[in-house]
Amino acid sequence: MIIKELFGSLPDGREVTSYKISNVFDESVTVLDFGATVHSIIVRDKNGEPGDVTLGAFDAPGLLSHAKEGSTIGRFANRIGRAEMTLDGRKIKLEESRPGCLLHSGSANYGKRFFEVSIVSDESIECHLDDEGGAGFDCRVDAKVTFTFGDDHCLKIDYDLVPDGTTVLAPTNHTYFDLSCAKGVDGHILQLNAGRIAVKDEYGVPWGDTLDVRGTEYDFLTPRTIGQMYDDYYILDETDGSPKAVLEDPESGRKMEVFTDMPCLILFTPISDKPAEIPGKYGIHYNGAHAVCLEAQYVPNSMNFDGFPSPVFRKGEHFISRTEYRFSTI
Repeated sequence: MIIKELFGSLPDGREVTSYKISNVFDESVTVLDFGATVHSIIVRDKNGEPGDVTLGAFDAPGLLSHAKEGSTIGRFANRIGRAEMTLDGRKIKLEESRPGCLLHSGSANYGKRFFEVSIVSDESIECHLDDEGGAGFDCRVDAKVTFTFGDDHCLKIDYDLVPDGTTVLAPTNHTYFDLSCAKGVDGHILQLNAGRIAVKDEYGVPWGDTLDVRGTEYDFLTPRTIGQMYDDYYILDETDGSPKAVLEDPESGRKMEVFTDMPCLILFTPISDKPAEIPGKYGIHYNGAHAVCLEAQYVPNSMNFDGFPSPVFRKGEHFISRTEYRFSTI
């Protein structure tokens, strides 16, 4: 069942609409048309109690401050080095939204845009955006993101992007997960089926070098608690159908498995000593080790070096991808 409701209004008066997708277990996923944002995922713990395992904005105006929490990032997620690239012999200068790079497509980020939403079925909605460019991107992209949630306790995110010229495509979803329902992720246990990470420069940009994680602080091949802040690019191993990542909260008993056909997972674990000035959902000021992000995408900046799957797409070519977050208990 899908319930469409008014979520609230932005300071400029534009209305934000929510779409709540529920299953027979009274679990649900709520998606907003602003940013094609996953605003909540409510699933049961080991005692059968439902709880929201994502972080996000308290209200519609708060979306402008919590813009990345749950939003769809596009057309290219993460960093493009020196804010430039060469495609088919053309050097393209992009917006330098951070020192030394373009991050999350800068001012053209999908997370700051309204999508047109249509209800596909009782379990599925489609979010559509006509991406006209911006931030230096010089062709249009027809972008569709479909969210499906059903009785299998699985959130499926399907992407279908088609450009009308040569460009780079690497969308992702930027949900901040806390399986303990905003109590903090200090005790969460993570496994990543990735034996290498991409080495970054001083601006957080990779240029083709990799590091074997075995025996290092980056090694999650064996499940363990996270323990520190990470913002790293894990190059995924082939897993023959098993999950690319598994996140567990022993206290609540919740478990989340991540499946994706993308070659890379970004592990981002924000840690803050000071509570956020603007409250998140339920009036909570997030602080400490408050979330785990697992963002499926191409290796950042991989249009600027060889050795990894290319994010370059040409006129009429479809970027098609699926990422699944499967919830259960341990």
